[in-house]
Amino acid sequence: MSATGHRAGTGWSSPAALPRTATEVVDELRALLRAAAVPGPFVLVGHSLGGAYARNYAH
Repeated sequence: MSATGHRAGTGWSSPAALPRTATEVVDELRALLRAAAVPGPFVLVGHSLGGAYARNYAH
């Protein structure tokens, strides 16, 4: 299974209040994956700041 998406406030996503912490972004990603019942384990591929968020998710 594969899934793609945009963080809130980027791409075609709904606007989001700024600034946002990496913890907030990662918490939203965890909640999204759980709500969508996407089975783990996960391989996250992030570009630029998304790479930092992927590392935060892993820790």
